[in-house]
Amino acid sequence: MRHLPLILAVVVHAAFADTGSVPLTSHGGTAWYLSLSVGTPPNTFTALVSTGISDLILPGQDCHNCDGHTLFDTGSSSTSQDLGLTFNTTSGSGNVFTDTISIGGITATEQAMGVATQYSKNMTRDQSPADGLLGLGFKSLDSFGQSPLMRTLIAQGQLSEPVFSLKLVSGGSELFLGGKNGDLYTGEITYSQVTEENSWTVMLDSININKNPAIFNHKATIDSGSSLIILSPSDAKEFFNNIPGSRASSVAGDGYYAYPCNSTTVVSLTFGGKSFDIAPDKFNMGSEEKGSSFCIAGIVGKESGLQSIVVGSNFLTNVYTIFDIGNKRVGFASLA
Repeated sequence: MRHLPLILAVVVHAAFADTGSVPLTSHGGTAWYLSLSVGTPPNTFTALVSTGISDLILPGQDCHNCDGHTLFDTGSSSTSQDLGLTFNTTSGSGNVFTDTISIGGITATEQAMGVATQYSKNMTRDQSPADGLLGLGFKSLDSFGQSPLMRTLIAQGQLSEPVFSLKLVSGGSELFLGGKNGDLYTGEITYSQVTEENSWTVMLDSININKNPAIFNHKATIDSGSSLIILSPSDAKEFFNNIPGSRASSVAGDGYYAYPCNSTTVVSLTFGGKSFDIAPDKFNMGSEEKGSSFCIAGIVGKESGLQSIVVGSNFLTNVYTIFDIGNKRVGFASLA
């Protein structure tokens, strides 16, 4: 069935299509993770959710530096199959298997995943509360050359619509599979078409300071796995030139800026002609140092390796976000 066109595959399996609400747990208000079951019989794991990658990675039984995480023993699952492939990403390295994955009451069979034998430092227990990663990006980003979970669920006719949505807040967060949850947003949805074939990248009209545009017409990659908004160093310098009293931070590190903590500045992003404010407590990352009257800003200037701005969770916590795979677009709406 995987070779059928997407629309036909959805029609053929319509009788089995469903939606699923998956609770998300916040980690410090900057990252979110969920529970999923893997294998036969099923074992439960936690995984950080990221729209900037496409891989599903879990720590394996032989992982060398995965202490504290729940480990996946492929030999204990009757549906596990070794594909004879290896992977090596910024998160870790190991072998590629397929198995049955269930999330929010929806199941994918023969789903490819990376089973790590080595984790990167950012995935060890003292850095990450979750066992692994769940990528919700496009197939072209998949490090295994296999079908990512969302694509598998669509191809197997498990979703009512080829859509997923995110509400990212400190409490009551949700990943909604197969559509959008009308109880979690209000008003119209503003959609922007994806401009790249390999990522959730759309056109950003402007980044505004007190409703006045400071940065214009950039591509923006919507990445729930990033906690910040990342501009190029030159754009960041231009942006902070418009916030009185702001300066490069000598404390927070290269690319970070500080601004007066008592500033009344309101930053907003405009997509598709509609502006969405960033709450001041989401833009303000806290004092530059103890007793300082300067605070660190949630916009940084760094080379991301992408030809776009990265829009992370300090913006996404202010909106309800719809990722429409079928129509290749991203929608934003006000939170209910």
